[in-house]
Amino acid sequence: MRFQVSAMFSDNMVLQRGKNIRVFGTGEDGVKITAQLCGFTTSCTVANGKWRLVFPPMGACRFTNLTLTDDETDDEIVFERVAIGEVWLVCGGAGMEPPLEDGTSEPSPEEPADVRCYAIPRRTVLDEDYESALKAAKWSDFNNGGYNGSAAGFYFAKTMSEYLNITVGIIECHYGETPTLSWLNTEGIGDVATVLSGVAPDAPRGKLSPGVLFESLIKPVCPYTLSGVLWYHGEADGERANAHFMNLVQVIDRWREAWGNHGLTFIIGQLPMLGDKPDDGDEYPLIREAQMKMYDIFKNMGICVLLDCADRKYAHEVGRRFAMQALNIINGGCDGACAPTLKDAIWRGDTVELQFNDARGGFKVEGDEPGGFEVCGTDGVYYPAIADVSGEKIFLTCEQVSQPVAVRYLWRNNAEIHIKSMFGLPIVPFRITM
Repeated sequence: MRFQVSAMFSDNMVLQRGKNIRVFGTGEDGVKITAQLCGFTTSCTVANGKWRLVFPPMGACRFTNLTLTDDETDDEIVFERVAIGEVWLVCGGAGMEPPLEDGTSEPSPEEPADVRCYAIPRRTVLDEDYESALKAAKWSDFNNGGYNGSAAGFYFAKTMSEYLNITVGIIECHYGETPTLSWLNTEGIGDVATVLSGVAPDAPRGKLSPGVLFESLIKPVCPYTLSGVLWYHGEADGERANAHFMNLVQVIDRWREAWGNHGLTFIIGQLPMLGDKPDDGDEYPLIREAQMKMYDIFKNMGICVLLDCADRKYAHEVGRRFAMQALNIINGGCDGACAPTLKDAIWRGDTVELQFNDARGGFKVEGDEPGGFEVCGTDGVYYPAIADVSGEKIFLTCEQVSQPVAVRYLWRNNAEIHIKSMFGLPIVPFRITM
């Protein structure tokens, strides 16, 4: 063959509905390629060893073929059992890694689901078998017994598929215990160590180095047409928590540039309560705050609050919550998609009244008392507060603080959660001053 298609394309693949569909690969300069999909025909010519062709937006379908032909030789590449539906890039660390087959997730996934998966090999460009592993990767179909992805990714796709009644494809690339900067596209930004925060400039290049995971796991996917990205990551950034916001901004901005889509949707999984650091530390609270700040400031962002989902047995709930966020973005007005967030604080002498967004129906308290709130006076010393939950509001008082000037909630690396919305979602951690 005088041209080759990117390894991203195979039998059983899912192409994105409702957007221009990009097909790409390599070949000999001057070769003209014609492609057919669902009655549409388009063509392009190989230049500088690369080619890309674009189909117009299409509606969903479950089974079709994609045919690519060398116009001069009539050599063909045919991909079968192709679906057009929703395509999401599922990316992250340890929270996304537990596989469906390890039996830690409930409920059982045995019922049919219109879910397909393309798993990027867990290799880096520094590994000798990287290229061969990448070429061997193929799309798999859950209904044909071929799904080999994560439990959280599966339940995300299953929930989406059932709600939308279409095929959902997930592209998985996760690598635990890696810093955010390892996912950064470093092409064209010069000396990374001087541009970004939290880099050791003389460290040997490895999977933790800036850009290595982008080059290894993300670059091969670009510019496959996506609906959006699920980003569940950050636990490895504890030592550089103060830099997490700016580093995450850089990662997302440069991913959007790589896709040529500055509106590419990102849904961020807010870190759960994690017990690998002292409970009263602020590393993870700072990261959760940075993640929430991303959601508050930037467009086309979602926030999936996972405070109570640290145990891998909750992978099904992680997937479901990501799906609710995605459906809310796609369709709007999805009940139970958004966790309660602080709307306003009213300071009344020894009492602070807290008002919340997304608290319709009020709160439910689990356990003996609604703990997790702290207040402080002008001395800056925080004390546990007594919380009176009344409808959609919460009133705080504290014997040790006669006139609170600041409030914080769940400002801990690890803490029990006692208050949830009527949809079962925990209140987003926060801190606020008068």
